[in-house]
Amino acid sequence: MIKKIKKEVIFLVLLLLIPPILALDSDRDGLNDEKDPYPYDFDNDKMPDKWELQNNLPHDRINDKEDPDEDGLSNLEEFQKRTNPLLKDTDGDQIDDYTELIELKTDPTKKNKTLKPLVIPSLLIIFFIFILFLIIKFKPKRLFKKNNKLKKGGK
Repeated sequence: MIKKIKKEVIFLVLLLLIPPILALDSDRDGLNDEKDPYPYDFDNDKMPDKWELQNNLPHDRINDKEDPDEDGLSNLEEFQKRTNPLLKDTDGDQIDDYTELIELKTDPTKKNKTLKPLVIPSLLIIFFIFILFLIIKFKPKRLFKKNNKLKKGGK
């Protein structure tokens, strides 16, 4: 009976001690969670291991400044803006994440419907500039010839 009680007491003590021991370093990076600024980030690059693993990034080395999709946003910026670090264009609207965030100030996780309103006026302006160029290039010669004929005929 005493042996059974001792086993139960030892078992209870172990059950009470194991969780605090495991919780001291939840990311197993050697830093106590109380002192660790990023307790769920093994490499302490400010990106949680779970997010790094979900996005096929190494969670055991510092890679916050890397840009695997070459869109101009670092992995840390991609994490902060909730974009995909492996896709230049997270939402698939043909505008890369950097352009949407920095230049257009739109959400790179939602398809951008402002592309057509931006492109159509630009194309119209280019078209009218081209027409104006053609008018300037070819019209003055004809006008000059007509003016010359008028001047010669009038004298």
